[in-house]
Amino acid sequence: SYILTLSGVKDITPKASVPSVEKKIEKPDAKNLVDADTWTEGDTHTFHITGTLPSNYADYTSYYYYQFTDTFQKDADGNAVFSYDADSVKVTLVNGDTSTDITSYFTSAATTTDDKITGLTVTTNSEKGLKDIEGITASSKIVLTYNAKLLSNAVVGDNNGLGNVNTVNLTYSNNPNTGGKGDTGKTPDDSVTVFTFQLDMTKVDKANTDTTLADAKFVLSRGTGDAIEYAVITDGHVTGWTTKDQATTITTDANGKANVIGLADGTYALTETAAPTGYTVLADPISFTINSTVTDAFPSAVTALSISSGNKTTDGTISTGTVALTVVNTSSSSLPSTGGMGSTIIILCSAMVVAVAGTILYRRRQAK
Repeated sequence: SYILTLSGVKDITPKASVPSVEKKIEKPDAKNLVDADTWTEGDTHTFHITGTLPSNYADYTSYYYYQFTDTFQKDADGNAVFSYDADSVKVTLVNGDTSTDITSYFTSAATTTDDKITGLTVTTNSEKGLKDIEGITASSKIVLTYNAKLLSNAVVGDNNGLGNVNTVNLTYSNNPNTGGKGDTGKTPDDSVTVFTFQLDMTKVDKANTDTTLADAKFVLSRGTGDAIEYAVITDGHVTGWTTKDQATTITTDANGKANVIGLADGTYALTETAAPTGYTVLADPISFTINSTVTDAFPSAVTALSISSGNKTTDGTISTGTVALTVVNTSSSSLPSTGGMGSTIIILCSAMVVAVAGTILYRRRQAK
């Protein structure tokens, strides 16, 4: 709508607002929406995108253009660091507390660059666009959700505040005088950030921590009770979770080291399945917790990173996203020191066995 005459007015208020778009990450634990989060590579999470409508929506006879364009961050080779599940794409009409599935009125398609998937678009697919959908008003919200994974080419750590970014904008009809089919506008980009971390483990001798131990074998797990699951690891990166008998074995190298890349903050456990030659397998799993703090805004950043195990907490390296854990092994040949209480107990027990055996032998001879 146009203002033709202006007289004696100090302030001008726009007659019609334009659409906006906001992207969030849906946290699986509390179901709240955030701008930044930590993910484990290979896990499925939900992106939540909300689009609004102009205040003069009622002036349009059709509203043909309404398209979400979602773009994934790419690595140096042009490969996206996210993937998405096309079957999970869902569009919902929200009016107050009422939600209606309107996915059938939209078409989703992967966007590509040099034949590599770099994002997706979700677009109205009918002649009159949104006007074919019953119940939409200027105050309605159009909500797009879909499931995504962080891939093994993702940035690990803060990376100077970059992390792994996912961006969306909205293209919309912006001229009611052309029936909503002629001119379009585009919102500014809105982005969210995902961070992931790396565990650096070192296996050492308990008596001499300067001695590192090769060929110690572990499996990594998370969860408790019946919900425990074990990591599948490919080229050092977490790619999924399975049962213990299908888990990937982590083996320390010649320097006693092993890495696991792509972990969110949270609690995990390392269970030793085979000890180095001459050492005893650990009786209990080693539990540890990766702790992080990220700013819930864009651009986001990791402001704190540490690892806790037992009663010890060690700071991590924020820029590279690494946390270090030292695991000790006891030599299987270790015995209590000479003259110590352990030796005394062993000697006493041996003497008692000899005495009992002698008594039994004596009584048998007397009986004859």
